[in-house]
Amino acid sequence: MTNELAKKEDNAVVEHQEQDATMAMLSKIERAARDESVDIDKMERLWEMREKMLEQDRKEKFNAAMRLAQASIPQVVRDAENSHTKSKYARLETVSKAIMPVITENGFSVSFGTFQSNLDGHYGVTCTVSHTDGYSKDYKSDIPADMAGPSGKANKSATHGFGSTISYGRRYLLCLIFNVTMVDEDDDGNAAGGNFITEEQAETLDKLIEKHGKNKEKLLAYFKVNSLLQLNHQQFEKAMAQFPKENEE
Repeated sequence: MTNELAKKEDNAVVEHQEQDATMAMLSKIERAARDESVDIDKMERLWEMREKMLEQDRKEKFNAAMRLAQASIPQVVRDAENSHTKSKYARLETVSKAIMPVITENGFSVSFGTFQSNLDGHYGVTCTVSHTDGYSKDYKSDIPADMAGPSGKANKSATHGFGSTISYGRRYLLCLIFNVTMVDEDDDGNAAGGNFITEEQAETLDKLIEKHGKNKEKLLAYFKVNSLLQLNHQQFEKAMAQFPKENEE
């Protein structure tokens, strides 16, 4: 079993124990609230305590699911080029296609909106991330209006500029919230796409790293991934080549 998988199992045990303790306390509060001898003021305080505990439980489940989601988010290929700045970026649809399956699998949904920015020449973009257990978190950012080209001259209509700004804001918030890494198309195929190694391959590599005293964090940083399970097959072969074969040891 890899270290990552072992940590997930340990975290699951701890979270289950914490949930059991929370539910036991909630049960006590509910029994006290049903006791006719308990005065109204005390019952209200107990009920407020119950609501706070439930909210804390939902928040902890949200954070645990977010950690799992971020650990599984694939890298995204910059598949478009800005002709004005000569820079590459990933389209909103590219980002969404790559990461939304992971987001939904971990119980999240996202919704976007706008707000009145206090900064001149900016639009306010919001993103609400909701979890199936009932907790939601709001994120927002002031996004500069995309109205002009590199020379400073307006090159878009008001409607086009608004749409372009909001699209950028949505892409920016998604990548910020879920810690998405961008790569170029020629970066060893690091992008999204289901070309990842199996758990057995990750376990084999993890054992070799430990056996030969290698620094796993440096290896992950070299391949620009967060865990061994995010390595693709080409990266796996390159990593395995660093170790002597069994018959050579």
